Amino acid sequence: MKRACRGCRDRGRHTLQLVDARGEVVDSVAFEVRGAFAKTAQRESK
Repeated sequence: MKRACRGCRDRGRHTLQLVDARGEVVDSVAFEVRGAFAKTAQRESK
């Protein structure tokens, strides 16, 4: 996958790369986001 990841809130497979000042990849890690949904606070009813 060749997509820039800023926060990576989208479900799916992602690769995070550490890039030096010359633009060369120093290190990278692949990970998968599953079931990512934003949770909102629920008000209690009285």
